[in-house]
Amino acid sequence: MSPIEALAMESQEQHRRYYELYGTNPVRGDGLRELATYSRQLGQQASDIRDEVVALDFSTEVIPSFAAATRFDPRPFR
Repeated sequence: MSPIEALAMESQEQHRRYYELYGTNPVRGDGLRELATYSRQLGQQASDIRDEVVALDFSTEVIPSFAAATRFDPRPFR
């Protein structure tokens, strides 16, 4: 068998394995896009909730507890 024939046979075998794994409709990554979109939406919701909480203009009695509870928040307390 020549190197060209061996390459052609290996290529056909690779395609066969690919279709065995994925079928005729290969994975397009839509699930990852949906997950990324959901993650961005969830992050935006958390940011919106935080902004609403901060906008409540806490009394001075509540601020130390809020600051301690959100100490790992990358955004500083206003």
